[in-house]
Amino acid sequence: YGLPKRKHRSAPRPKTSQPGFSPKAPFNMPTRKSTMISSLSTDFSVENEKVSKPDQDVIYDIDSDGEKVILGATLKKLVEQLTAADKHDQKMLFEFLLTYRSFCTTQQLLDLILDRFNEVSGNEKDQKIIRIRIVAVLKKWIEDYWYDFSDNPDKLKPLLNEMRRKDMGSSCDRLEGVIANQKVGLSNTRIASFPKNAPPILHVKKNTENPASTEFDITEYHPTEFARQLTLVEFNLYKKIKPSECLKQAWDKPGKEEKAPNILAMIKQFNDVSSWVSTQVLKEEKLKKRIKIVCHFIQIAEVCRELSNLNGVLEIVSGLSQGHIDRLKNTWALKK
Repeated sequence: YGLPKRKHRSAPRPKTSQPGFSPKAPFNMPTRKSTMISSLSTDFSVENEKVSKPDQDVIYDIDSDGEKVILGATLKKLVEQLTAADKHDQKMLFEFLLTYRSFCTTQQLLDLILDRFNEVSGNEKDQKIIRIRIVAVLKKWIEDYWYDFSDNPDKLKPLLNEMRRKDMGSSCDRLEGVIANQKVGLSNTRIASFPKNAPPILHVKKNTENPASTEFDITEYHPTEFARQLTLVEFNLYKKIKPSECLKQAWDKPGKEEKAPNILAMIKQFNDVSSWVSTQVLKEEKLKKRIKIVCHFIQIAEVCRELSNLNGVLEIVSGLSQGHIDRLKNTWALKK
């Protein structure tokens, strides 16, 4: 959400000799967008219209369609908006569940939802709708972000017990069914599908030059089979990455080991494979064999591209593009 437009006084004209700049034209400060709100008690004007605020805990903006959207709010007010009786904003629910970890913990959110569930409303009909909304939020949360509860599913017990006490046993049963499915690995999350019958394994070639050698030789492995195995390894790393690990570049911030462990594992895999590729080329002393190794890696990269493993492609390209490999002039000249 961006800040609403505000009127600004013209700032002093900057002194500049930049071509194409007219010092006579007024220089207005640009409208700020997507900035932090320092105070929730400031009056804002949106499109020359004062936006009313029911309290000091929420500020609204008007989007391009003329709809009122939340610009900033306290956590309690956000929970109220998610479970409001008069509307059900799926877009807001998606965005909130994706990003809430950047400003609160799972337990804090569960506590606020429990408080919201137990709120006494003067309108019995609205109170019933609010509780139904809470069930919908929890179902979406459990289905799409089960990893928030996988380490301790008992976090949900206080809410489930409260539902049973409020004669919402059927809703509680549905949520418990969703939890049970998640525990055994059944969910609505879309995953990659593979053919039931795997392609035949392309066997390793024998070292005809030195059959007794026990050293690893990349050229003995078929490029297609090697690319397949590399892709399987990297897919297992990739599928573990949680959406929350991508927020605010968590992999490059303090506490990154806890906030983005799977992205860090993917980065380590990239660096390890890239270094290993360059090592395999450099350790070969014979020119013809070194050229053969380089060509073999290029073939592996081509198969990775066909398998849509672009990470594997870049790993190999990075390894072959390092300075100490690029300086092997004779290798690249004969390869061409």
